[in-house]
Amino acid sequence: MEIPEDLEITLQEIRSQWEFASICQFLNLFYNAVGLESFDTDEFETDLVTGKSNANIIKLQMKLLKSLTGLNNILLDNYQNLIIKEYKKHNLDCSITEKLDFFDLPIREKIMILYNLCEWQFENADNFRARITEEDQQTWRVDPIGYDQKGNKYWLFDDNRLYKELPEVIAKPKPRKGKRRHRRDTTENLSNSPAMKQNRWQLVCLTSEDWNNFPKQFENSKYQIEKDFYEFVTTYIIPKVLDALKSKEKKRRLQEAIVHRKRSSRIQMKEIEKFEKERKAELERLRKEEELKIKREEEKRRKEEERLRQIQLERERRIKEREEKIRLKEEQKQKEREEQMLREMRCRRNEEGPGINGEPFEFKCICNNNEIDIEHNEVPLIVCEQCNVWMHIPCLAMKLLRFTEQPLLLYEDDIEDWKRILFICPRCKAKELNIDYDKVINKKKRGRPKLSEEEIQRKKQENSENKKQIRKRRKITDENGVVFIINDGISNSDTSASNSNNIILDSNDQPIKLSKYKLKKLEETPEEKAERERLKQERKELRRKLRLEKKLQLKLERREQRRKERLERKEQEKLQKKMEREKLRQEKKEKLQMEKLIEKMKKRNLVVFGPVGPDGQPPLLVPNQLRQHRPKVKKQSLSKDNDQLLGNNYNSISSSVTTSVLSEGSV
Repeated sequence: MEIPEDLEITLQEIRSQWEFASICQFLNLFYNAVGLESFDTDEFETDLVTGKSNANIIKLQMKLLKSLTGLNNILLDNYQNLIIKEYKKHNLDCSITEKLDFFDLPIREKIMILYNLCEWQFENADNFRARITEEDQQTWRVDPIGYDQKGNKYWLFDDNRLYKELPEVIAKPKPRKGKRRHRRDTTENLSNSPAMKQNRWQLVCLTSEDWNNFPKQFENSKYQIEKDFYEFVTTYIIPKVLDALKSKEKKRRLQEAIVHRKRSSRIQMKEIEKFEKERKAELERLRKEEELKIKREEEKRRKEEERLRQIQLERERRIKEREEKIRLKEEQKQKEREEQMLREMRCRRNEEGPGINGEPFEFKCICNNNEIDIEHNEVPLIVCEQCNVWMHIPCLAMKLLRFTEQPLLLYEDDIEDWKRILFICPRCKAKELNIDYDKVINKKKRGRPKLSEEEIQRKKQENSENKKQIRKRRKITDENGVVFIINDGISNSDTSASNSNNIILDSNDQPIKLSKYKLKKLEETPEEKAERERLKQERKELRRKLRLEKKLQLKLERREQRRKERLERKEQEKLQKKMEREKLRQEKKEKLQMEKLIEKMKKRNLVVFGPVGPDGQPPLLVPNQLRQHRPKVKKQSLSKDNDQLLGNNYNSISSSVTTSVLSEGSV
């Protein structure tokens, strides 16, 4: 909007106030938080200077008061009284009175009232922060973008206006003489006057022409600080600002074309059609991006649910396996305990023998002996678990030895093992297999070849002669406690005793052939026995050494295998650490380049923008003042959507500028 010439002085006056720039920056950042739909600096200053649209200024004051006080009943009749109350609350004098309205005040007083209303918003920080939608709080920070040789600071705000702040005038020391003191006091008072302070703030760049002409004054400067400032402004600031101003101007012209369009104007209609196509294309692009984002989030959520489900199933499976192992282990222990109890019961029963306390029992051994004297019996017995028939243990052992053709050697441990086993007699086993045991035995007897009459007579004669012979017997007990009855020969015969020294008899006078080695072992002298024990110990020691050597060899092999695995792991870890060091070195190199760049700017009295992040990331070199104001868009409002689509996206500008700065490596 064009400003009349008589109001140019007022316009220059408000542009020279830093409070006005502060108000505009606050509203550009937090217009959503105070309840405004949008904010434009040009419209705001036009409303202040011309006074033609007081409704906008009143609306702004009411929104600020509502955000500050939290009251909902703020009306045209009471909003100025509320401003007076806020001033009293802060112990300040308000220029508004009952006779003097806000719009009757000078322009500077109006700006100070609006500035105070904006500044007091931060007193209740928690309440104000809750209404802010932006998460990046570093975008609120505003710093100078550079300096010149005279010490002037240059500020760039979100409305793409560049301001210059002059340095403060340093007061000179007080003079000694009285004549010059009065003159210097006058100079000092003039330098500290409000007019001088106000003139320290100037608007430098407003339009595209101003931005194009501004850097020329530093183009041929001989000062390094101004050279760097010129390079920074021309390289990074001006292109973005000019694009923003061009887009803003295009938007303004399109809006004017929409308002004042004529049906006969083909150019305006083409511009409108082009604008509509661009808007629809942008809306379609945003819609597709939103759908893709929703689809990705859904896929991510589905994968996460599947992963959690698999983890839960795996956990349940491990729990079931653990419970099953515990149950099987308990059952195995219970089964072992029961078997142990049964073995002890069988052993105790076999130790006690049959006929305890006069109880009846059945004795029927495979040696065809069906009678036994319990009181004088010395032969170990065993009972069948199924038919409860008692039998001789040596007879059962002899039956087994018929198939192995080995001599019978029963020791106390062997007898104990026999008593502990679950013994089932041959008759019961035959029943289980549906075999007639007696029939099989009789068939075997019938199957023997018949002897001739001469052989039968000869055997009868040998048996009659053997009955007449008197045998000398002696008992020998070996080191394990087994008793052997050895026949030393026939007394009334000329046969040498050595010919029959390998014959032993059991308790039933049944002949058992004994090996020469066993007989020699039973009849050896103590010296021979000691020598045999020594040789036995030597062989035992030799076997032990062999076992130890084998065990040591196995241990060495395992150690060598572990060493190889350890070396492989170390090689892998070394390779991984090398890759990590290379990555850290690259990051450190990039960080060092950034630090050198920052240090270079500090040495040249330039400003580093933004604080260092909590994770050690370097600050940005591009300020956050390039962001264009973004009007709030209402739902189901096509015109507001146009405003949003045509507005500048500050985040994209800031990220692109930052990337270019980091890639260039210098400002």
